[in-house]
Amino acid sequence: DYASMHVEPNMIINLKSEWHSFEDYTNALKSKYRVKANRADAKSKVLDAKFFTKADISFYREELQSLYQNTIDNADFNAQILNLDTYVNLKDTYNDAFFVKGYFLNNKLVGFLSAMKNGTNLDAHFIGIDYSNNKEYAIYPRILNDYVRLGIETSSNQINLGRTASEIKSTLGAQPRTL
Repeated sequence: DYASMHVEPNMIINLKSEWHSFEDYTNALKSKYRVKANRADAKSKVLDAKFFTKADISFYREELQSLYQNTIDNADFNAQILNLDTYVNLKDTYNDAFFVKGYFLNNKLVGFLSAMKNGTNLDAHFIGIDYSNNKEYAIYPRILNDYVRLGIETSSNQINLGRTASEIKSTLGAQPRTL
C-alpha cells in the first residue's frame, strides 16, 4: 500500500579512469562547458580553500551552520535541517572518508562543501554559501569543480551531486538518475 513519490533525479558524474587531473576532465568537456568551469576557477582564485580537520569543524561550527542555513533559506524545498554538530561526529567516525572543505575570502569563511566516500563513489553532502559573495567570486561553481577534483583525487568511479540545481550540474557532465 505504498504510493510512489516522484522527486528530482540524482545528478551523477561518471568519472573515466583516464582522468587523472581536473585538466584531464575539463579537456573532455564540450568547449562551452570547459570555458564555464575555467571561468569559475578564475573568478574564485582569490578564495583560500582548505580541508577541515575535526578541530576546524568544531572551531567554525557556528559559521558552517550559518552558511548552511543560507543555503536552506535559498532552496525551494528542504525536508530537513541538519545540526552541523553532526559533522564533528562524522569526521571522528569516518576520518579520511568524510570531507569538509572551507572557502575563505579575506580570512572570512564564505562557503563550504562536504562529501562522503561511499565505496568506490563520492557522495556530495550539504554545502553552505555566503550568497552576497557568490556571484562575484563564483563560490558555488567552484564548489562543484572541487567535487570533481575530490572525486578524481579519491579515485572514485562516480560522483553523486544530489538532486538540486540540475541545470548547472549538467554543465559539468552530470546525468540525471531517476529515484
